[in-house]
Amino acid sequence: MSLFIYKMKKRFPNFNWIAYLKANPDLKDNIITEKQAFVHYINHGRYENRPLSINNSINIITSPILYSDALQIKSLLNKLHIDSIINTTITEKDLKDNDTLFIIIYSTSTVFPPKTIFWQIEQINRTDKKKDNKHIFSSNQYNLMNKALVVWEMSINNYWMNYEYNTKIHKSHVFQIQLPFSQILPLKINNFRDIDILFFGAKNDRRVRILNEIELALPNIKLVKCFGVFGKERDELLYRSKYVLNLHYYENPSLEASRLNIAINAGCFILSEDVKNDDYNCQLYSSLVKFTPTINNDFSNIVQLINFIKYNLQKETYLHNINYFDYSRKELENNCLFSLHKNLFAIETKINSKLSPDIQWNIDDTKAICLKLIENLPDRNIVFKNYPPNIPYNIFPAIKHPCGWIGCALSYQTIIRNAKQQQLSNITIFEDDCKFLDDFQNKYNIIQQFLQKYKNWDVFNGFICQLEKNSFSINSIHYYKGMTFLEINTMVGMVFNIYNSSIFDTIINWSYQNAITDPTNTYLQIDQILKNSKPRVIIAWPFPVDIHQVQSSTNIHNDKYHTLFEYEWYKNELKKTINIVDNEIAIFKNKYPSKCLHLS
Repeated sequence: MSLFIYKMKKRFPNFNWIAYLKANPDLKDNIITEKQAFVHYINHGRYENRPLSINNSINIITSPILYSDALQIKSLLNKLHIDSIINTTITEKDLKDNDTLFIIIYSTSTVFPPKTIFWQIEQINRTDKKKDNKHIFSSNQYNLMNKALVVWEMSINNYWMNYEYNTKIHKSHVFQIQLPFSQILPLKINNFRDIDILFFGAKNDRRVRILNEIELALPNIKLVKCFGVFGKERDELLYRSKYVLNLHYYENPSLEASRLNIAINAGCFILSEDVKNDDYNCQLYSSLVKFTPTINNDFSNIVQLINFIKYNLQKETYLHNINYFDYSRKELENNCLFSLHKNLFAIETKINSKLSPDIQWNIDDTKAICLKLIENLPDRNIVFKNYPPNIPYNIFPAIKHPCGWIGCALSYQTIIRNAKQQQLSNITIFEDDCKFLDDFQNKYNIIQQFLQKYKNWDVFNGFICQLEKNSFSINSIHYYKGMTFLEINTMVGMVFNIYNSSIFDTIINWSYQNAITDPTNTYLQIDQILKNSKPRVIIAWPFPVDIHQVQSSTNIHNDKYHTLFEYEWYKNELKKTINIVDNEIAIFKNKYPSKCLHLS
């Protein structure tokens, strides 16, 4: 035994080089000795989170071109304490494997293993109407997607923008999750970056012309073009580059996260053409990417791109762009880990027993939280975009589940669990169909001040659509800064609520196992669990918010009724509720004047 092997065995006592090669079959052609295996693991394997042996729960199927994406998925799975291996082919044995979960990023196979997640990463152009009969996928590909456990779509807009896709695959089967970022390349501190602009990717006439125009207009910058370059050769160039330039290959694409992720891995800031119809992903990368208008087909606005590059290459601008790069990179990884965790958790497989239900998500305690299902119908997203909330907020990407109300409950449980971990005294959560009235911001400040003074409360229930007359009563009335507050005996609805820390444990203790065991039991829904816990409930009268005319995210009527029907049902119930509350207030004032108090 050589001295090197002796030292390595002492340093890594669990390392078995034969097991290492079996767990990483892509290495078998290049590594033939124990020393080579140790060297690879020390220099590469441990940074790439490669398994030491085959003890895998997930088999990631990819192509050589997308190998970096697979490594990043593997890295995040490792952080979730889930083993995985990466392969570039599906074997006959895989097709008979009923135990292993497969994540397929890319495969030319016409048959998939029984337990497959299909990750859809193709750029898809818009086709709105039935007559736009553009076949993005073959009939066999649609068949494979329908047979898969779920389809993970890199941009939900791909799904909604293509008529054939969203009619052949049901919306409940499609989950939004971008190809994730994770730090897999070694971090190089203060490395010299002599390349101003690097482009890498596939070659087409549009990209070649844009890059040629940049070279002509900015002859003094160092611009490097890498068409069809991958792996180590690409990564070495990235380490030398200040910026990566992201130019679209397709018209109207989703954000090209695969390119962005490997650039960010190497410490490169990104300059990109604008991306439309992919707001969620653009926001996810917004602190690591700067956008400029997309170049027109006639190149009439190429000067904008040239000036954009020129400005960002100024020393002070570049230093400003990368000032928070490391923090932003870590935040991106945390967000990608959250997305992977929540989407895996929603699938009923053996993986669930290995996944912690404690899904991590950082809460900014200076802002409210908007619970928003990213996979929503476009109409609902448009309403939200056109009528944005008038208070500071962050979006919580709701957990999608085949049973809508279970996903809703998991989302609330995740937010509240993280709020408790961060020791928040209370938290404001509203759903994305909440309609904020013009004077809400001022009322919200008064509501917060009132709750701070009143103290004896569990939930501020901002909007109640449906009240039952015989089960509703008022405990007290309080007047504060021109607003009327009622303490009532029931809680209904979660459109806009403020949750006191005193109610946190009730939500945290909601049982996911009970819910999936009995998904038709409406008493297990999170709003019913809260209602039955008999919380101390405060409402403001009249309600400070309303609801938009949009379809329910939880699809309570299973597509049976049109959106207008649902909205009319809500409005009719609201009218009844208003009459009930007005009548009860009149009775209460007359009967209990001593319980109608002015709070100073």
